[in-house]
Amino acid sequence: MADGDRLTLKQAREQGRLPEFAAQAERDHMDLHPISTGQFDAVLGRIVKSAPAANRTSRSRTGDGSSGSRTRRGKAAASRG
Repeated sequence: MADGDRLTLKQAREQGRLPEFAAQAERDHMDLHPISTGQFDAVLGRIVKSAPAANRTSRSRTGDGSSGSRTRRGKAAASRG
């Protein structure tokens, strides 16, 4: 591959040249500056949401105090009637 030729991801996948594509991408980004742990944590905190509490189940009460069971019972009763 000549210096002016760029390997696209599509080409790399079709031609089985993913390692070559990865090396090209790494060369392209060698001039990027690393970020501090604090900066990384701040970005990660904006992207990743915390998991629900371990004691929270689908039967736990919602914000309006409802567990949703009346809705389910109401639909079942309506379908029987």
